[in-house]
Amino acid sequence: MPKVTLVLALTLLVSHLDAQPCTLNNPSGCECLDGSTDCDLLPDITVSRDLLLDPVENIEYPQSGAGQNNGLLRISVSTPNIGHGPLTVRSTSKFVCGSDTFTGPPPQNFLCPDSTFPRTIIDQRVYHKNGNTMTYTDRPAGTMTYHKSHGHMHVDDWGVYTLRLRDSNETDPLKWPIIGDGSKLGFCLMDFGTCSDYSGHCRDAQNNILQNSSFKNFNLGGGSYFCSANVQGISVGWTDIYHEYLDGMSITIPPTTCNGQYYIVVHVDPYNYFLEENEDNNVIAIPFELKVQQPAGSSPHTSIGATGSFAVGDTVRICNGEFVKLTASAGHSYAWSTGDLTRSINVSGPGLYSVTVSAPCGTASTTVEVVLDTGSAVPPITTGNTVCVGEAAELSATGIGTIKWYDNALGGMALHTGNIFTTPPLDTTTTYYAETSELAGRIAHVGPPDSALGTGGYSNVNQWLLFDVEQPVKLASVLVHANGSSARTIQLRDRFGVVLHDTAVFVPSGQQRVQLGFPMNIGTDYQLGIQSGSSASLWRNTGGASFPYHLEGTVKIRGASGGSNTYYYFYDWELQLEDHLCGSLRTPATAMVNPLPVVMLNGLDSAYHPSHPPVTMTGTPSGGFFSGTGVVANTFDPGLAGVGDHHIIYAYVDANDCSNTDTKIVHVGTEVGVDQLTASAQLRVVPNVGDGRFEVRLSVPSGDATLRILDASGREVESHANFGTTFTKSFDFSDMSAGVFLVQARWSVGELRERLVVINK
Repeated sequence: MPKVTLVLALTLLVSHLDAQPCTLNNPSGCECLDGSTDCDLLPDITVSRDLLLDPVENIEYPQSGAGQNNGLLRISVSTPNIGHGPLTVRSTSKFVCGSDTFTGPPPQNFLCPDSTFPRTIIDQRVYHKNGNTMTYTDRPAGTMTYHKSHGHMHVDDWGVYTLRLRDSNETDPLKWPIIGDGSKLGFCLMDFGTCSDYSGHCRDAQNNILQNSSFKNFNLGGGSYFCSANVQGISVGWTDIYHEYLDGMSITIPPTTCNGQYYIVVHVDPYNYFLEENEDNNVIAIPFELKVQQPAGSSPHTSIGATGSFAVGDTVRICNGEFVKLTASAGHSYAWSTGDLTRSINVSGPGLYSVTVSAPCGTASTTVEVVLDTGSAVPPITTGNTVCVGEAAELSATGIGTIKWYDNALGGMALHTGNIFTTPPLDTTTTYYAETSELAGRIAHVGPPDSALGTGGYSNVNQWLLFDVEQPVKLASVLVHANGSSARTIQLRDRFGVVLHDTAVFVPSGQQRVQLGFPMNIGTDYQLGIQSGSSASLWRNTGGASFPYHLEGTVKIRGASGGSNTYYYFYDWELQLEDHLCGSLRTPATAMVNPLPVVMLNGLDSAYHPSHPPVTMTGTPSGGFFSGTGVVANTFDPGLAGVGDHHIIYAYVDANDCSNTDTKIVHVGTEVGVDQLTASAQLRVVPNVGDGRFEVRLSVPSGDATLRILDASGREVESHANFGTTFTKSFDFSDMSAGVFLVQARWSVGELRERLVVINK
């Protein structure tokens, strides 16, 4: 039914003689939200509370006796624009059929291949004021579609209507439990009336009523937007109204709903297609009392749904290390056996979980069993390894299926996939865990088990079931009851009627299961029906349906195209959930880490004259090997080594095959005699092997000395100079990498060197 156009009878404001115009052609008198003269003039669409509270405009119908309104809550919605700029929607030269986009306007009376109307891509025109100049930009803003029963174009997805129970612990109405919902409704956007004409529809954030005089930019947009195929919109200070008697202005009330206090929640522009001044005032929640449904306290019931895992019947199966989210049916309060008081709880262990729900129908309890499912996966056989500090360990596992490695017995992220796992370098003994996993597909069912719901008969009309998909799933098969043996074409369509999958099957007379194999992605408002024009009949119910039929977290059959009491053609849906990797119990594999031996090289001074006789060295633990220039067996010969710096190494391998070394840097030089060096000067590094915290003590016979600390590559790490004949200082190299350093002291007639080893890394 087309909307009735309101003809304005009065001019609402008498313009002052000195008032500047505010039009799309002359913005000199237009006001910016921020008070500037350079801004985007954006709309601000809200939802009228007053109209939703009007009992004449919001009508509840019982489940029977009301004809096509059975089980409906019909509502009227007003969407005023209280912003500083118009909401302007303009069609483009592109349209969409199914998933294909075409350039150019669709030909007159054009239909897509699936016999649906094309969706025209639209832009939102955003006006920009810069002083006395008005410009604009166009931005994508969704689609519009021809509405056959209204006879004009509707902007798609303008609003979503739901009936909900209030959650006192949640401030966002969009997160309250849904009792019933309607379709995502499209509007023909138009200037239906002004804020003064519909006093109370326009209100600010403080709930003050806004009249036409409240808007400096009143009527910006022209006040003449209508249901054009090219331009639609809502001017500043105007509202658009869709009344309860129009198509789609309703919420379906499930047959099991009891009388009581609920909330109507209206969400305008749910996908944020349109740019507005305020994106946070497009949702409104209005209390509404149901009075003609089941009496409060009758037939109380509750249920538990599971998401994040796979439910089979009343048993929820989870894999080892997974958690499952258990959600109770909607109510006012919840009491779980775990002590939780929220609607949903997360559990990761097997057991019986029960909940008591208080709802308008009364208080009821139910229980679900969570089972740890390892399927046919057998735990793998693992082999550990033994390494030394700083080495990586190679662990292995054998088993049937895919092997994954973890650092925890339960949960955690997979570290590696495969039979062999090489750990990172280890400092301590560490245990890892391996599991095998195999494909374990799940089968679940939704919908009435057969056609014994109530009255019905055979039909071949193009009607369908309407449903939502909440996780990827395959519709494997359905149960049908055929009147005669014949071929039938069954179709899965999207919310626009575009055929996504179809199959032609020969169905014998009587009741049997039909294989479909339709893959379905997450989405809403899917249609399952038969091909239009089919001559073969299938059974459908004209009474007794009790929507929704819901497998929590998977598929929700919300209604039928013929009304809330009808159920078309397809019973006992067999759902094949995505193949799921379910792991076995995990088997530990330990990487044993042995410590490195503590090795010391003794018997060497830091400096020698080339004439010095060979020096005998000792190493602890004994039994190791000495090496370096000038080394013969366990002696160091300065003359054989020659002038320069020499690295003398003692290496030792213990019974665990772990090795370590101690290195000393020895200087052989001709600067001064050894006696002079050792008698008149002294350099000590205490301790010279450790975690990097040490003290240098130096005394020299004359001043102007320098002290340098070099790393193994000869790079200077630190230096000190001009400190006289004595020097004492503590150093902290604990944040440096492990290695060997050289402490070098020089003065006018000599030089001393001492080795520093940092090992605690």
